[in-house]
Amino acid sequence: MTTLRILLTVLFAAGVACADEIDDQVAALVKKLGDDAWEVREQAQKDLVALGVDARVAMQAALDASTDAEVRVLLRQALERIGKVRWAAGVKAAIEEAGRRGVGILVVVADGPQGDARSKAGVELRRVLEAPSFAAELNRKFVLVWWNAEFPGIPDDRGAGGASVEGDAGPAGAMGVYFCAARGSVRHFLPGWWRETTLREEIARIDPLLKASDASEGLKLRAALQRAIAEEARRLEEANPEEMKKPPAESEIHRDVLRRQRLVAAWQAGEEATGEPVESYLLNRMKDMKARWGGGPR
Repeated sequence: MTTLRILLTVLFAAGVACADEIDDQVAALVKKLGDDAWEVREQAQKDLVALGVDARVAMQAALDASTDAEVRVLLRQALERIGKVRWAAGVKAAIEEAGRRGVGILVVVADGPQGDARSKAGVELRRVLEAPSFAAELNRKFVLVWWNAEFPGIPDDRGAGGASVEGDAGPAGAMGVYFCAARGSVRHFLPGWWRETTLREEIARIDPLLKASDASEGLKLRAALQRAIAEEARRLEEANPEEMKKPPAESEIHRDVLRRQRLVAAWQAGEEATGEPVESYLLNRMKDMKARWGGGPR
């Protein structure tokens, strides 16, 4: 008990020290926001944004306490930038930026433009991606692009449809998320819409694919991962025959097996895109869909 108490005390003290350090950094930078030189104010604002989500509380407190109109504007702008996804202007711009930064590209294909309330899938997808706890991670690891593929002629006016790998029908219309290497070749694609937990799992799982030296190596790694997931499902099913007899709603193991099986099926559905340049692939796909249903990307 004594050891546990000491450990908890140490952890608590470390947390307080960390919070105090951030508070001190915020206070110093907020002071610079009132500097006479614009360059100093601009750099201070950038440094505040770089502190990230952990600095939001101290920044909000500084905003509430400040009586300087310009400081308040700069603080408000910094708070707005923290925890929000930065969207590239288009695929070409994303490829250029990803090449400079050496990161992957995440292309969201949805059934409407950003901010269009009629696109239920788009609204939900943005809500997930722009969660403060997740957006900062996405901004570090990817350049993000929103691809509007609205097809009003599709039955039910729902876009291309799709369901998540967790088996829950999501808001109709989301077409999928493409993960691409820095040069723009598709390394992974999963149809459907996403929860934050599912996306986090996928990003962790496919990280080696994005770092593969070329599309051919990425394809081999992807196939190996797909086989591994299928093997996980098989072993789990064989090791738990009694659990598999229960309805999925009553068995976490049964649900886990089904989730892996659906994941394998979703990976198989995305094989055709792997290795293709993302922009030309999407344009060709949109042409095919336009021929079938009418409408097209806007």
